[in-house]
Amino acid sequence: MKKILISLFMLLSINVLAAYKDSDDVKIQLISVVSSSGDILVQTNPEHSIEGLGCTNNFWLTLDSNEPGYQAVLSLLLSAQVTQRNVTVRARDSGGEHCVLERVITKP
Repeated sequence: MKKILISLFMLLSINVLAAYKDSDDVKIQLISVVSSSGDILVQTNPEHSIEGLGCTNNFWLTLDSNEPGYQAVLSLLLSAQVTQRNVTVRARDSGGEHCVLERVITKP
């Protein structure tokens, strides 16, 4: 019984951490680089939504410099900021204060 409860708890925890929220038609307002890690902090206008996620602060989306698509996402962010194109951003629950930037989609 104990093993079943532990397995169920782990399964539910994985689903909670996999939660995400898309915010459509936002502009990339500010991009900040943390020099000690290379991580990126992104601010959108209007603010991206974190409704229903466990993140507690929607001021920044974070992009870890160790993510496999880091360079491509950073390039897309810079392009979207310079051209002021509307994008869709996907915020993924990180279990911490700020959500993780998981995806950026440019609009035609």
